[in-house]
Amino acid sequence: MLGLQNERDSMSFCELVIQQMQFHIDERFSSNSRRVKNRKELAQLILAAFSTLTAAQVIERLEAACIANARMKRATRSPQEMYESSDSSGGDASALPAWREAIGRAGHGRYASASRAL
Repeated sequence: MLGLQNERDSMSFCELVIQQMQFHIDERFSSNSRRVKNRKELAQLILAAFSTLTAAQVIERLEAACIANARMKRATRSPQEMYESSDSSGGDASALPAWREAIGRAGHGRYASASRAL
């Protein structure tokens, strides 16, 4: 997973990660709103650029470009199954079980009220 937070990130991603500056100057991808509008096509182009690289090479390039990224394991459950729902004074409060568990362990500090609400 990676996150392009601004135009500088987008330019760095094109130049240093996928090494194809034409994507950054392509009118279809020249702004965040245009990248979102054309996300399916952009995703295919990015996947094609990554297809010749190992995961380690992609991560190395992302780090060199200072692009926020994280390696994710394959999910064994759907996103809907990963969330738990519970009632709180403010209504339904959904949270990932691991997050709720970590909050519950802390039991104090700035997240204590959130823990009790869940």
